[in-house]
Amino acid sequence: MSNIVIANEYTPVSTACYGWQTPKKKKTLVRKELVKKNQKSTWAREGLGKTDTYSGDLLAQMHEQTDKDLAKYRFPDQEDFKQAERRMGKRMLHTEFIRKVLSLNKNLMYEDSVSLKDSGAFYLIRNGPNGKEKVYTAACFRKGWLPEWTIMKTDAADLPTGDGLTYGWRVPLQRLIQKKIITYRQVTKVFGTVLRNDLCGRNWQAHVGEFMN
Repeated sequence: MSNIVIANEYTPVSTACYGWQTPKKKKTLVRKELVKKNQKSTWAREGLGKTDTYSGDLLAQMHEQTDKDLAKYRFPDQEDFKQAERRMGKRMLHTEFIRKVLSLNKNLMYEDSVSLKDSGAFYLIRNGPNGKEKVYTAACFRKGWLPEWTIMKTDAADLPTGDGLTYGWRVPLQRLIQKKIITYRQVTKVFGTVLRNDLCGRNWQAHVGEFMN
């Protein structure tokens, strides 16, 4: 009489099923393997004159159309903003940045944000009808290491993500210059000159160039 072994969760499948083996997992095909470009389906070859959902031509057209539809949601010069390593420029810790900016105008003050964690902004102290008042300058930034130029991250559809923008430290400087709270010459003296040999430099000059004198 043959020995009967009662199978349990530890019994090998080959033993319990008399040599049966579990099928190997099939390779997941990528799009190029699923459909070949310019390959027509059976329906198209039979004279209907159109490609169906199994045609590589149609899939390519759908992909191209989707990309065109999403293009309007992308930023101008987006590819340049995604080059994080180059846009780091002269990195600066927020404490050093605050110290340098406050030295440019004695009526400026810095304050941590209450509504946005790990962020802060500069305020201008001026005389109001009821005495000293604090005015928001919109020159805000996140604390920590700041890149010199703004960096963008995108998702799988190449669209900016919700937290995908990291503003460079030149953005709050730009806003302070535009509000005439500090001058272009002051910024150049303390933070250095910006050349116009790339998009970063050209954008900087486009936003603050009129305040050079």
